[in-house]
Amino acid sequence: MDLKFWKPGPDGEPRLIWAERANAWLYALAVAIGVPLLSVFIHDPLTKWVITALWFCLAAPLYLFLEGREIRGQMTGRGAIDSVQATSQIRTGQLPFWGAIMAVIIWIIGLAINIVSAWPQPSFQETAMLFLRAPIDSSIYYGLVEWMILAHTVLVTRISTVTFDGILSEFLKATPRAERAERRLRD
Repeated sequence: MDLKFWKPGPDGEPRLIWAERANAWLYALAVAIGVPLLSVFIHDPLTKWVITALWFCLAAPLYLFLEGREIRGQMTGRGAIDSVQATSQIRTGQLPFWGAIMAVIIWIIGLAINIVSAWPQPSFQETAMLFLRAPIDSSIYYGLVEWMILAHTVLVTRISTVTFDGILSEFLKATPRAERAERRLRD
């Protein structure tokens, strides 16, 4: 059994083709669902920091690795970039950012539910304190750890977008040029 997952399998197909195609969706879902769940169910600060450290050291390198492998798989499999697949990769490359936005929206919804459930306050001072304490008293409380994960996700998405969208755009521009040059040489 060959454990080199980065090399093609015996049939010539990439071993991680499903992960290469679904990595942006999985990253976005992990952030959109995982960050609110982390804030609701994990209350020990040390556990949150350990989860954050594991996320930082595993999620970004794995995501960037799989994004790069998706491009490499097209080049080694076909010898050229498929424009449909490349534009799909460019579009889905933004999904982790939208996962972070969804996590913020979930936080805002939890905040709104907390405010609405305690709304009728007899005085202005109590109402002001309700709004000031709402982020802390909410069932979905985002502390430093949760905001760091969201900022990290936005940063990783930005790095991925700048790097891989530029590469894919250059490949997409180079393919028609190469085809025209081949036609001129044949004619």
